[in-house]
Amino acid sequence: MSSMSSVPVPGIVGGLGPASTVDYYNGIITEYRKAVQQDVYPRIVINSVNMTDITADVAAKSYGSLTAKLETAVQQLKNAGADFALIASNTPHVVFDELEKVSPLPLISIVDATVSHTVARGWKRVLFTGTLFTMNNTFYPEKFAKAGIDCVMPAPEDRERIHHIIFPDLEAGIVTPEMKARFYEICNPIINSAADAGKPVDAVVLGCTELPLLIHDGDIPLPLVNTAAVHISAVVKRMRCQ
Repeated sequence: MSSMSSVPVPGIVGGLGPASTVDYYNGIITEYRKAVQQDVYPRIVINSVNMTDITADVAAKSYGSLTAKLETAVQQLKNAGADFALIASNTPHVVFDELEKVSPLPLISIVDATVSHTVARGWKRVLFTGTLFTMNNTFYPEKFAKAGIDCVMPAPEDRERIHHIIFPDLEAGIVTPEMKARFYEICNPIINSAADAGKPVDAVVLGCTELPLLIHDGDIPLPLVNTAAVHISAVVKRMRCQ
């Protein structure tokens, strides 16, 4: 068995929610083993934080408090031996730029990874879906715009409907056929309307790390951008840069 002592250790700020944190853990191990083609299991540090505290700060726009909580979580990861860190959730990236300035560890952004993935495929217009907090904020559209990509957001009432698919059930790992059908019923008219207007959407961004638990390739007649999977790939790439 190969030594793993020289492999950078990722630290996950997890629990946001628990189900997707498990996916990150499994995904990083699986993708790393596939990449190196060796019978090795990389070390990973996970700090599972209280999601209720984080979402309360986001809802109240208490961004200073949110940044401080995440900084503490990253410091705890560093104390446990992590070499770099990631937040296994899209919504807390609302304060990523502020967190990066004070973080005791280098950070890997899910937003930057998603935009890079989209640019690499030549897509110019994407439909964004996620939590209400993320869809109502500007950090994704602004990053996409800088890369020359148009980020289409659902109408306010559709944002509410998508959010209520995610909370509380999907965040708790509950998946039903009815939830999948509701998501399709929301997205399909937006996709068709964009095409009819001569501004077709190239892909659908699953901008919540729980959405890939519900929506898979083939469920929607467009490519999907699984932000969790894209983030995991960026983490594994960093682990291999020894």
